[in-house]
Amino acid sequence: MADVFVSYAHEDQDFVRRLVPLLEAEGLSVWWDHTIPPGKSWNEFIARGIEEAKACIIVWSTHSVASEWVQEEATLAKEGGKYLPMQIGP
Repeated sequence: MADVFVSYAHEDQDFVRRLVPLLEAEGLSVWWDHTIPPGKSWNEFIARGIEEAKACIIVWSTHSVASEWVQEEATLAKEGGKYLPMQIGP
């Protein structure tokens, strides 16, 4: 189980690559989609990651607001009481 699940649009991956080490430096374990093992279902693996995380950071940007994946992940995070929004860009 990870402490933090990070949801983001792939166009914002450079930002997340900088964010993750900062969270890990604070002693938090971080789940983000680069850790999905081959052969696993994205839907099942992501839902489990959100369910098991203590908190979910949703990185909102012009790209992520248009992403059905990010919106679905944000909904699951809200329903689980783990929603932590982060806005980047305008």
